[in-house]
Amino acid sequence: MPRHQFGLEFLHLFGHGSLPVVVLPIHQHQRHRSGTRFDLLELDLITPTPVAGRNTSVGIIAYDQYGAVFTGYNGPECLSFTGAANAPYGRAPSYTNAGTCSGGNVVDFVNGVGTANLTLFDAQSITLSATDVPTSVAGLTTLSVAPGVLQNLAVAPQTSNPVAGTPFATDLTAFDEYGTSIRTTPALNASPSPDRRTH
Repeated sequence: MPRHQFGLEFLHLFGHGSLPVVVLPIHQHQRHRSGTRFDLLELDLITPTPVAGRNTSVGIIAYDQYGAVFTGYNGPECLSFTGAANAPYGRAPSYTNAGTCSGGNVVDFVNGVGTANLTLFDAQSITLSATDVPTSVAGLTTLSVAPGVLQNLAVAPQTSNPVAGTPFATDLTAFDEYGTSIRTTPALNASPSPDRRTH
């Protein structure tokens, strides 16, 4: 039968004495494979069509230098997110709902895989970057944020001096609730009424 002594397991071989074998706990094999290190974050958009003001889920996977999932990346990890701008009305993006950490936001990982829940308010195409704060290991993805709900309309004359009784063109622009323009329709014809006041 094998016996243990100071971290060594001795296998008794009939007629050949004992052969020492190093014994390591199973979790050390799983989390710290010899020669591997945390090397890359890969971001993958889960929400098909991100919309301003709504939750957007982004999957994040940690990899080692050989392209295998780095399963030692576990528990709450501190990530810094960049790439999203404030909305025109000033609303700043919210990156996760798991709280903040020194220099970033918390994302929970299980065996190298996590999900960040973001809320972006500026409707535009962006390159979203996530960086592991302690190691500076990073990853990125591109996504397009669609405008939110229609909130108001703005009418702007194309001429600076409209003349009463003379048609002129205007631009009609729709905005969402965060100030992002949804659509501009140019060259609408307007015809101001002449001044009918009596003198």
